[in-house]
Amino acid sequence: MSRGALRRRKAYPARHSQHSEEVPGALVEIEVTAAKVKH
Repeated sequence: MSRGALRRRKAYPARHSQHSEEVPGALVEIEVTAAKVKH
């Protein structure tokens, strides 16, 4: 795993850790923001 992926793993909740390895960090960030807006 790249260092960037490790850093993203720490930045996001555990439930998003599987995404951080597959999707770019920015995309994950958008996803997290969208989830917050929905709730």
